[in-house]
Amino acid sequence: LLKDIIRLPRPDVRGVTFPTYTFPSGHTSGAVGVWGYIALTMDKKIVWVLSIVVVVLVGISRVLLGYHYPGDVIGGLVTGALFLIIFIGILKFAAKYITKMKFGYLCQIFFALAIAFLLSLLPATYAPNLMGYLAGATVGKIMEKEWLNFRVPKEWRYHFGRSVIGLLGIILLIPGFNYMVIHSYGFLTFIQHCLATFWVLLLAPALYCKIGLAAITKD
Repeated sequence: LLKDIIRLPRPDVRGVTFPTYTFPSGHTSGAVGVWGYIALTMDKKIVWVLSIVVVVLVGISRVLLGYHYPGDVIGGLVTGALFLIIFIGILKFAAKYITKMKFGYLCQIFFALAIAFLLSLLPATYAPNLMGYLAGATVGKIMEKEWLNFRVPKEWRYHFGRSVIGLLGIILLIPGFNYMVIHSYGFLTFIQHCLATFWVLLLAPALYCKIGLAAITKD
């Protein structure tokens, strides 16, 4: 929505073309939303450091590639933070009442998906991407806590194995999906990005536990 209102042209870089306007940076706002949510929910120092590093690198890469001005990246940081605050605020407000309901666990999942999907319908270019990420991350975290609450060994070989498997899943679901299924921004984009963070927060940890790269601590 802001891109179409402000209508700032992309940087004039030879060999770089992009069909949309430049402000704000959608990739940066997406990075803030996803990694900010993961950092807030996991609340561990190493996760905060990793999240900040990823967001900074995404912002710098958009400028170096010639897709954005530095101001676009700052705008992306602000809009991503606003999306995250709205989403978490609504989720916490709803959770106060949902957890007291019968089948509260299932209701949390339903409302998380419903809220994220409704926000994905906002007239913003990357709303389906960002809200898909947040929906998958929220549902994945709820289910992981309920089913697994997994513990990871500290040895580097386990970290390496988990990293390789996790990245392969992301590659399959994001660039791989784009090659296999032709689609524009909308429902399929929401589902695609929802599955990506659902993989990170639940499916990949479940696989790690299955093959001995992590352990289930949930009784």
